[in-house]
Amino acid sequence: MSPYLFILCNEGLSIILKYYERRGVIHGVKVCKGTPILSLVICYQLFLFCKAGKSEATTLKNILDIYGKTSNQLINYQKSEILLT
Repeated sequence: MSPYLFILCNEGLSIILKYYERRGVIHGVKVCKGTPILSLVICYQLFLFCKAGKSEATTLKNILDIYGKTSNQLINYQKSEILLT
């Protein structure tokens, strides 16, 4: 896939995540006051951070499912992890 197409698709995911965050359904992580919410996209890998808990993890999975259906970039759950700390 073209890197530009990958970036364009990730913008769609970013919009979905911001929508759920504004609704208070998921909560991102800030490094310190006044900084943006932390999430990383590095070389076709995506790192998402949210509050540790079943409801936010389930919501995040649902968001990724929506993203997969709309972008045709399916998540490989066998290669994915959720870490609760």
